[in-house]
Amino acid sequence: NLELSAPMQPVELHLRVINRPPRGSTDYTVSVRELKIPGRARAAFDKGLERLEKFDAAGGRTQFARAIAVFPEYYEAYYHLGVAELRLRNNRKAAEAFQKAIDLSGGRYPWAQFSLGFVLCRLGDYAEAKKVIDRGLEVDDNSAIGHVMLSVVLFGLNRLDEAEQSARQALLRNPGLASAYPIDSGSRPMANRSTTGAASRSCGGCEPAAGSPGCTGTCSATDLRRRHW
Repeated sequence: NLELSAPMQPVELHLRVINRPPRGSTDYTVSVRELKIPGRARAAFDKGLERLEKFDAAGGRTQFARAIAVFPEYYEAYYHLGVAELRLRNNRKAAEAFQKAIDLSGGRYPWAQFSLGFVLCRLGDYAEAKKVIDRGLEVDDNSAIGHVMLSVVLFGLNRLDEAEQSARQALLRNPGLASAYPIDSGSRPMANRSTTGAASRSCGGCEPAAGSPGCTGTCSATDLRRRHW
């Protein structure tokens, strides 16, 4: 849970992030990169996903760190390391891990950008959060979760008309977000409500998420791997 102190009122956001592959990558480029990941690194990564699924953030952190030690270019592991740190309320460490995932992926992994933006919101740096989320949306403008996050940031900046517009863009991309991020006709996005299903995971079948990116604890590790690769 998170309370964001916006100029007008606090914003509460629930986040359990997990990811989706960057939009625009081809099966060929993914498969080539897959071949570079050592088996030991992949095994540790999979164990880390299982730990997150069981709400064991500390255990997940250990496994993702092991995966990174074997394969330092493993930006997906850095991303999930950030998720684990976020669940452990280690905002600074989470931000470092998300930034590393962004750097290693060349900025082509929007979930790291959306999640870094979330951490910056936690730290009260809405202006920088908007810049980061904007860059993520440049990579994947079809991400409902990205637009949800942008809406929350704009709300924090007291840019209410833009926040409402961004929230509506999220709903256009995933109407299922309406129950988690309700918008009354003619009113502002009700950002003080729970956005668990939204800013969490965006996998099609799993509860909190948008469009088809992450997942909360109700997804199985198999689901996470399927969405991940």
